[in-house]
Amino acid sequence: MRLLYVDDEEDILQLARIAMRFEEGVELTLASSGAKALEILETQSFDALVIDAMMPAPDGPQVVAQLRSDPRFEGLAIVLASAMTHGPEHDRIVQAGADRVIAKPFDLATLRAMLEQLILQRAGRTC
Repeated sequence: MRLLYVDDEEDILQLARIAMRFEEGVELTLASSGAKALEILETQSFDALVIDAMMPAPDGPQVVAQLRSDPRFEGLAIVLASAMTHGPEHDRIVQAGADRVIAKPFDLATLRAMLEQLILQRAGRTC
């Protein structure tokens, strides 16, 4: 699984790097902003994107909305990570077009299982 993980907090990125290095079959790329993620996505291909919802512009939902409006990313499984699990901000996150929203903090095994399921679902839609 080729995974792009996006968060503006360096500590979170380092935790992702440490946790994922033991995950067999995961090729991890990290980005520290929505803008950097969009730049990386222009030149590299990924199976899945995990992006923090609350970042400086473009934030997670803005990046997701942009990707969902571009047919090149139709097969990309997208999970938005957020501490906001209720209220108007959560509604905005859901409306952006992510496949799933996962509450922070999350369990790595749960995230991996979710991503694998979404990748299979997305592959079925684009075949």
